[in-house]
Amino acid sequence: MGKRGFPGPCIAGSVWVLLTKTRVTSHDRGSDNTKQDTSPCSRVTIAAERHTREQQVDLGQYVAAVRKRWLLTLVLMSMGAVGAFAVARSTPPSYQATAKVFVSVSSADSPGELVQGSTYIKNVVESYAALADLPVVLDPIIDELRLNVSAKSLSDSVTAESPLNTNIIDIQATDGDPQAASRLANAVARQLSTAVADLSPSDAGAKQAVSVNVVAPASPPAFAIAPRTRLMVITGGGLGVALGLVLSIALAFLDTRVREPRDVESFEETAAILGTIPVQPKRKHSPLATLVDPLSPRSEAYRRLQTNLSYIDASTPLQVIVVTSATLGEGKTSTAINLAIALGETSRRVLLIDGDLRRPSVATSMGLEGAAGLTTVLIGRADVADVVQPMGPMHVDVLASGEVPPNPHQLIESIAMRRVIDLARERYDVVVIDAPPVLPVSDAAVLSRLADAALVVVGCKRVRRADVRDALRDLTGVGARVAGLVVTFAPESESSNQYYGERPGFFASVRRRLQTRFRPDEDSARAEVLGRLAREETANGPSTTSAALDGRPATRAEARRAARDGSTGPGGPTADQLESAARESARAKQRT
Repeated sequence: MGKRGFPGPCIAGSVWVLLTKTRVTSHDRGSDNTKQDTSPCSRVTIAAERHTREQQVDLGQYVAAVRKRWLLTLVLMSMGAVGAFAVARSTPPSYQATAKVFVSVSSADSPGELVQGSTYIKNVVESYAALADLPVVLDPIIDELRLNVSAKSLSDSVTAESPLNTNIIDIQATDGDPQAASRLANAVARQLSTAVADLSPSDAGAKQAVSVNVVAPASPPAFAIAPRTRLMVITGGGLGVALGLVLSIALAFLDTRVREPRDVESFEETAAILGTIPVQPKRKHSPLATLVDPLSPRSEAYRRLQTNLSYIDASTPLQVIVVTSATLGEGKTSTAINLAIALGETSRRVLLIDGDLRRPSVATSMGLEGAAGLTTVLIGRADVADVVQPMGPMHVDVLASGEVPPNPHQLIESIAMRRVIDLARERYDVVVIDAPPVLPVSDAAVLSRLADAALVVVGCKRVRRADVRDALRDLTGVGARVAGLVVTFAPESESSNQYYGERPGFFASVRRRLQTRFRPDEDSARAEVLGRLAREETANGPSTTSAALDGRPATRAEARRAARDGSTGPGGPTADQLESAARESARAKQRT
């Protein structure tokens, strides 16, 4: 093939990998990355193995696809069975009567003639059976029984066949009336005997050589041969089940949405899964899950995510982390909030920045003031210390987004944004930035360049695998470091439920659901948490957070001015006043 010819063994090796579909373990993938073999054969083989891993489907995926859409299979099975039953009930019954005739030689003068006659009968008995549905037999029957049908139509109700190696002809007649079926079968048997007598040769004495005699006349049948209701129902149900299985598997492979954490395992070469956040019921949903229910599996999932982030690179810990997603509605804001709270539980100074200047939601989710924030700092109207809002005794400060600017992308790319992040690095141990989604806008890519790493949130049943792949490609394309993936809205595992308590019985489950139905909603749960934090601060002494919760001084600068002016009073607001103010503030935000 010349000097630059492609080595032949590599093609054979890649084809062999595709045909055998060998499964590459995680150890093999790690060894491939460390070897860094850049030969053409190695590149083709690795590409073939990657294609095999993406296309390979094991039995468990088929079972999971069927289990996921079992209701579809059940509905199709029921529809098939009910439809078959309806067809069977609407089909008129058919009865079949059978008459038997025997074909023999009329006479034989010697044994030789008898043998010849028997051989002749065996050769022509099939021909005699074929006469049963011909007009030569049926026309006289129509006249005899006074039927208003033609011979061609009547032939569909008459069949005749001869069992193998016999001289017997079975004549079967079908009709909706059992009496009519037996009369038709007997009439065909008699008329067939007459037709054979007319058509068969005769001897020298004008005697017919072949005779057809009725040996078993037909009797009215007691049961209908059609419709077979039971068989039709079973067949209809079986066809429905088969169609349901085919549709379930087809929909599973045509559906490109991320349904469970295993659907993003193909992205592990780009980013590993650092955490899996289980789905939370709507009535229990709160962006402050780590505070509302600190012992729940969801809260522990956020703490596990915080631990995994700490061990990504022990030599150089991540200080500035951008939390983003591919599209909207994947839970990136809740992930950023709870990750900041989990980091604050480790006694580290944490700053949570709402970097989504287009659709900010951190302040609304946490019940904080959002009029002043990051936008105010970027345009030079305030300093970071003036607009940062502390969140209780948890070492977590929040920098809201402020008012929505007309040019959010320019503010994100400005030098002022770099200064804000540099200042946050100096004053805080960890900085968590809630960034916009990657695909709709490019703000997340810019913020990821300014941060140490990006954390990509993947929402189950809310994003397609292609969108996640495109988002990772966009981040890595601008030189950003992707720390890993966080799978949200994942199905809650049974093991976690059993770890945090025994699996409840039926009555306990019903009682828990009834109790959950009357639990406070999201706003009141947030108010309860903020009120609890306010009571803790009141017990420890007045603080700026209590003042912020009271609705009068919303920032540190306002708190210092209020303290100098003495507008809050010597004793400060009580815990009940703080809790009620928080509830009223949350209701007002919901109304607006």
